[in-house]
Amino acid sequence: MANWSPSNYYECLVQLSSHASEIDARSIDDTVQAINDALASSGQTVAVVDVGILLRKDGVLDRLKAAGISVTSPTSPSGASAPPGTNGNAQVQ
Repeated sequence: MANWSPSNYYECLVQLSSHASEIDARSIDDTVQAINDALASSGQTVAVVDVGILLRKDGVLDRLKAAGISVTSPTSPSGASAPPGTNGNAQVQ
């Protein structure tokens, strides 16, 4: 899975304020914790996560994988990986 690259605006914001990177790190930590909590309970959960914190290097998906959680990419009906920009459902187990 490819990593997301932050925009120039985001990079500028982080350089201007130490709080921006702290808030960003906290949002990743909180999201990972919420997903872990949901996985620990029974039932089904739907998560809506900002693509930036989801895909960036050491973001939500990288941390879930590092914790041993299986993350699979969306697939098309034929079983092949869904093309970028199409609707698919990633699964975290």
